[in-house]
Amino acid sequence: MVAEAKASGIQASHLLFGSWFAYPVTMRNLLAKGMQTLCMLKVTEKIFYHYQGDDLHLAAIYRKIRKRRGRAKILASVMVEIGKNDKGLPVPAKIVFVQGMRTKKWLALLSTDTALGNEEIVMTYKRRWDIEVFFKMAKSFLNLAKEYQGQSYDALVAHAIMVCCRYVMLALAKRTNQAPRTLGTLFHACCEELQQATFAEALSLVLTILKQTLGNAPEMNREIIRSLIDRFLRELPPIYGTRWLLAWLNSAVFC
Repeated sequence: MVAEAKASGIQASHLLFGSWFAYPVTMRNLLAKGMQTLCMLKVTEKIFYHYQGDDLHLAAIYRKIRKRRGRAKILASVMVEIGKNDKGLPVPAKIVFVQGMRTKKWLALLSTDTALGNEEIVMTYKRRWDIEVFFKMAKSFLNLAKEYQGQSYDALVAHAIMVCCRYVMLALAKRTNQAPRTLGTLFHACCEELQQATFAEALSLVLTILKQTLGNAPEMNREIIRSLIDRFLRELPPIYGTRWLLAWLNSAVFC
């Protein structure tokens, strides 16, 4: 799936996932494809990491390291190896131990990008919660898992795209109606008002020059010039032909 996503033009430097896929072999394969991993780790005695010359499972590593005291959210971080790549070189990774929010149990995050700081690893993985909320909404209210069931991969992709389109439309409606991040319609009305005023001033200048030019012709009088300009104003497009604009132009030109 990652290879297909990259082949379609999707660019990403890191891949977030939960503990369900948190296996060293998976991380090494992703790294071979140019994709860094940031994931939650399983607390199990069946998966080992190379730490200080020994192959230890996660709980053993946690017991061996020194933790921060007090109410620190990030308890500790260590550098480990998750096996060797195709060239026989060890693959380094960083494990960050954090304090659970709802329980007193600790959690462990792993990043194959060892240049990331501990806080950056935690904050980046925190974005996964928004993804989980999206899937919960899609399954519960947008029929992601119930509307279509089949074995055709293309059909499943098409169905997922339709669900995403529904979500985008609902999110746009909520953004427009319930969560304005500016002054709402007042902000846009002010912008339109300024644009129309600028247009009105420019049009007033053009009409004033036209009036002066027509006034030099001997066969033109004030009534004929005004009737011509009034006819021109009435033929303006509706976006500019508002009542206040016509009144302002008439007062500006024939004052």
